[in-house]
Amino acid sequence: MAGLISMLEDGNKNGVFDVEDCAKTAHTLFFATIRYHHPLHASEWSNTTIKDDFNHLFTLLEKALHKQK
Repeated sequence: MAGLISMLEDGNKNGVFDVEDCAKTAHTLFFATIRYHHPLHASEWSNTTIKDDFNHLFTLLEKALHKQK
């Protein structure tokens, strides 16, 4: 989780992200994506839509984090 916090902090410093609380946001991102990294969900990883599902989720999260112009 520390790596994700660091990434969010760097994004804030560089003007890419607009995140108020990097630790809470990292925690939220971790659990929002749990389906894609927790071993309990391994049986889902062979699902034919898993890549599309992840890409849609990632796009949504990325848009939410980016600083508005």
